[in-house]
Amino acid sequence: MCRLDNVYQPGDTGFYGFAFYLMNAWEFDDQQYQLFQFIADFTDSGCDTWMPSTMVWVEGNQLSTRRKYGTACDQLITEYDNVATVSAGTWHTIEIQALWEPDDTGYIKLWFDESKVVEEFNCKTTLTDSENRFYDMDTGLYANSWHDDGYMLGSQGTRYAYFDEIGWGTAYADADPAEW
Repeated sequence: MCRLDNVYQPGDTGFYGFAFYLMNAWEFDDQQYQLFQFIADFTDSGCDTWMPSTMVWVEGNQLSTRRKYGTACDQLITEYDNVATVSAGTWHTIEIQALWEPDDTGYIKLWFDESKVVEEFNCKTTLTDSENRFYDMDTGLYANSWHDDGYMLGSQGTRYAYFDEIGWGTAYADADPAEW
């Protein structure tokens, strides 16, 4: 896993990106495998601990993402499911642009292999937070469903995903793996 600390806080605008490759023999199933998340420490809230907000994952052969808003004690989520088809044994790229706002002035965009697949304006993109805390950016494979569902589907208990060209900044080129 690769973690970049303090990549955004509410009010920021940024670009975030990475390249990923699922192993050739990847077994696509109906469980969630997280590739990317923003996460912040909310242990002082009394409602949550380290809480992921926006995430990107693969479920089956489909790419999905989400945005989280509300408060640490009343979290709301909007998912964007099945936005692109992912292939095993192929390098793919993800770029995200967001204006991180807890009110309806934010926006989020996501590109998959340089094609825009999510674009939503006038939306809440982060939590209301009196501490205005920073979020870290994590890139790596995490089998969410194995934990959340309490079991593993299929027969592939060991999986490999490779990540490269992880970046963030104030311009699309800062996060675009094709620019590196």
